[in-house]
Amino acid sequence: MPNRRRSIDASTPLGGFALKLLDLKRKALAQAGSSSRARAISIDKIAAPDGLWKTSRASIYAALNGTRLPSTDTLCAMVTAWDEDSAEARGRWLRLRSDVEDALMGTEPASSPGNVDAAMEKPLPGPQDQLGEAEFTGSSKVVPDVASHIELKQMLRDALERSGLTKSQVAARTELGRTTVSQAFNTEGSSPSANTLYALSRALRLDKTEQARLLALRELAVTGRGPRNIGHV
Repeated sequence: MPNRRRSIDASTPLGGFALKLLDLKRKALAQAGSSSRARAISIDKIAAPDGLWKTSRASIYAALNGTRLPSTDTLCAMVTAWDEDSAEARGRWLRLRSDVEDALMGTEPASSPGNVDAAMEKPLPGPQDQLGEAEFTGSSKVVPDVASHIELKQMLRDALERSGLTKSQVAARTELGRTTVSQAFNTEGSSPSANTLYALSRALRLDKTEQARLLALRELAVTGRGPRNIGHV
């Protein structure tokens, strides 16, 4: 019997996001221009263990099938291969991911670009980890990682000091509220959203390795789970 792909429900947050990723993949392969270029952006290549972004074939297929929300590393690996290798492209997709995450957690989306279709209204149960990814397929207790939260805040404060900017200047450059910016650097404040981290990274001129580290720390700080082998910059 032939192996059939499970149909994707476009009316769910994960399904809508998966269809966008599939469309991105199809367009990239169509524009590859040669078989060698197509192989260079294949899933096998993207999931290679020596890549900058820590991911796996299983994680990528789960994202494309709409069964799992990709980790920040997995999404960055896919976007870098199929869209463009730029902070702007990764930032666009990370904002979409944040919207999907908000919808899955039953909260309002943080931003609206792309909106991942109309169906981000249906929340699913809380996150459950598998293969190092944030998977929303059942209920489990979320245990934030305090050490990662503290390291995240320290990394942001160090970057702020290196930049020579004040918090007010950062707020102006990012167009974030002053309270949001202040909370982002304050250890007592909650962990900033992925959108906020992306905006801060641009304002503080962090490279993509530092951005990835911040996002991985946030995932650990919020859920207690995150990409393995995230390493220090």
